[in-house]
Amino acid sequence: MIDREWVGQVLDALARCATQNQANRLYIQIEVHASPEETAAIVDGVRARRMTLDPLHQRWHAVMEHALRGDGRTVQPYARRPLCPGASMYAAPAGEDAIARRTLVIAFTGNAERLMMPLAMFLQHCPADAYDFLVLFDPTRRFYLGGVEGFGSDLPASIAGIRERVGPERYRRAVAFGTSGGGLAAVWTAVELGLPRAVSVGGAMQSTIAASERGQALDLSGFGDALARHAHHLPEVFYLAGDGAERDLRKGRELQAVLPTTLLLVPGCTHHNTLFQVRELGGLDRLLEVLLGEGRVGALGSTVRVG
Repeated sequence: MIDREWVGQVLDALARCATQNQANRLYIQIEVHASPEETAAIVDGVRARRMTLDPLHQRWHAVMEHALRGDGRTVQPYARRPLCPGASMYAAPAGEDAIARRTLVIAFTGNAERLMMPLAMFLQHCPADAYDFLVLFDPTRRFYLGGVEGFGSDLPASIAGIRERVGPERYRRAVAFGTSGGGLAAVWTAVELGLPRAVSVGGAMQSTIAASERGQALDLSGFGDALARHAHHLPEVFYLAGDGAERDLRKGRELQAVLPTTLLLVPGCTHHNTLFQVRELGGLDRLLEVLLGEGRVGALGSTVRVG
């Protein structure tokens, strides 16, 4: 299901852009919010209207079209449903019986409000008949410790809001997934909700938050309290990092010191955006199947190379 009114508004706004900066800001919003089908409709709409684009945006359209339709792919039919300013659901329309067979992914985006790539590109690697995504945003870049707007004024209140409004118990399984600035929030959420798995991709940790400008006034004590309350029922935790990304490796080892965590290393990756590199190498489908699925990767608390 496509929000055709929204797509039309985006196309009209794109046609009115007088500068590259105006167009850039619009494309950022597309990357943050548009589903795969909405993105494909925008690509098609630009072509149908014969809009003139600068070379940078021409390349964006070519890259997204290949990501969504290349190699005979079917565009995944996620429907976008905004829940509040800080959260949207992405789910293929289905009855309760079908939903009950899916996995809910509670996904905390990073400081750029992405899962390390345009959302449509990410979702295209996740079959819509197997997953529903609750995608969360923190434009304040305070690691979600100030809450998710519309769910709660701090992270514990927002986690309670997720339980109440989304109902993870409706699903066969639910996991928490966070990238960069959303990594610690994902682990905390899995602990509080009793989820079986949390995945942090280069995620922030207490030391990096405390050292950041925005972290100076944030209270992290609740995370330790949550770990103590749920000490006998902690989730399986994965931390993904490039094997040459020293800053992320330090954060991963810090998480290992706090609770049993399997550190997954991407060989040859020296930068923060591990997911995009895995995608470029053609391994993102399999990696997400492992991270979001029920398979085990090495012993709990071990360090494993993936890819």
